[in-house]
Amino acid sequence: QEEYLWFQKSREKWVKFGDRNTSFFHAQTLAGRRKNKIQGLFLPDGSWHTDPAVMKTEAVRFYKELFSGDNEPGPLDMPTGAPPGLGVEAQSALTAPVTKEEVHRAVMSMKSFKAPGPDGFQPFFFKQYWPVVGDELWRTVKDAFWLGFSDTSLLETQMVLIPKVSHPISLKDFRPISLCNVAWKVISKVIVAHLRPFLQGVIGPF
Repeated sequence: QEEYLWFQKSREKWVKFGDRNTSFFHAQTLAGRRKNKIQGLFLPDGSWHTDPAVMKTEAVRFYKELFSGDNEPGPLDMPTGAPPGLGVEAQSALTAPVTKEEVHRAVMSMKSFKAPGPDGFQPFFFKQYWPVVGDELWRTVKDAFWLGFSDTSLLETQMVLIPKVSHPISLKDFRPISLCNVAWKVISKVIVAHLRPFLQGVIGPF
C-alpha cells in the first residue's frame, strides 16, 4: 500500500529496477514538488513577492479577471430554414438509462494514474476496487442524468498551473488546467458515447 501511495504521487509511469521502489518514488515526489513550487511572482505594479498569502490573493484576482466576461454576447448568425431533428429511435437512445457496463467502460478507458480531482481519487482506485465501488459510482452517474447534480461537489475542479516557460515569474507564464473528479469524467464520456452516433446528422453545415 505504501509503495502504491508514493507511486501515485510520483507520477512515474514505469520503473524497471527492483520489486519495491518506495524510496525511489518518494524521492521523485519530493523532487517534483521542489521543481513545481512557485517561489515568487511579479505583481502588476512591478513588485516581487514571495509571501504565499500575497501570491494566492494575486492568483485569485488574476484568474477571476481572466475568466470573467465583461462584454455582452453579440447576435448569432442563425442558418435559415428548419434545423435538423432527431428521429424517435435517436431520441430513445439518447434518453435511455445509463447502464453499469457503460460506466465500467468509461472507467477502464482512462489512464490509471492521471492527476486526481478535488476528491483525491485517481482512475486506478475505481479500476482496482470496481467490485466494491462500481455500484455506487454507477448510481451516482445514473442519478446525475435523471435527477441532476444533487451533490454539486461532483462538478468541482482543482486548478493547476503548468509553466509555459523555464523560469516563470508572473501568472501570465502559467497555463491553467482544471482537474476533474473521476465521476465527472465518467459522465462526460457517457454523454459523448450517447451523442457520437447522431452527431453527423445534427451538426452543420445544414
